[in-house]
Amino acid sequence: MQKVDLKAEEREVKGKKVKHLRNKGLLPAVVYGHNMKTMSLCLNVKEYKKAISGESGTNVIINLSVKDGKEETLPVITHAIQHNAMTDEVIHVDFQKINMKEKIHTKVPIECLGEAIGVKEEAGILVQVLNELEINCLPMDIPPHFEINVAELKIGDAINVSDLKTAISSEIEILTELEALIVHVVPPAKEEVVEPTPLAEGEVPAEGEAPAEGEVPDEGAAPAEGEAKKEGGAKPEAAKKAPKKEGK
Repeated sequence: MQKVDLKAEEREVKGKKVKHLRNKGLLPAVVYGHNMKTMSLCLNVKEYKKAISGESGTNVIINLSVKDGKEETLPVITHAIQHNAMTDEVIHVDFQKINMKEKIHTKVPIECLGEAIGVKEEAGILVQVLNELEINCLPMDIPPHFEINVAELKIGDAINVSDLKTAISSEIEILTELEALIVHVVPPAKEEVVEPTPLAEGEVPAEGEAPAEGEVPDEGAAPAEGEAKKEGGAKPEAAKKAPKKEGK
């Protein structure tokens, strides 16, 4: 497991007044854990983003050096991050103090590798249902992610959490249900064919609407545009002129 060093200072400013800290590029934070009083802190937001940008992401173990009259270093892990709903910027972070000899409950992302046969050759769709796995282990045993190879999956094939169990270290306890579906390949979506609605007995098609196949319009119904009228109807399109008789 990756470790990084980060500096923080204890802060007195709380509530809405922390806005001016953010304007200075500082990130409000708290740290809590067993056998310690919750501390309100602030740290450089750019340095924090850099710390969680590595392979381990938010599961990285941070040696948090806190300056509060006396300087102490706390091993912490990111417990929660608050983002601005409009800009998605990090505006607050909760750190959890950890004991390197005690197991912790955390979540690890799942990454799919390869291109499924069912997608490449059968035009199917790969659907990833589960994006992370809940585990319990010592801090130093937390993996950056779990990898699953989906290259051999055909339409109808799936991978469940139980399929990963043998590939995961015995030092890691899986908390997610073993029957939970991680990923599967489904058939391609079919285009919906809209069938014409058959007319009820005695019903006349709407103006300009052609009758359904095999259906005969009711007697006396108005013919569709361009349709010749029945016997006794309108005049022929153009009357033929009688040939002139040759002059005597």
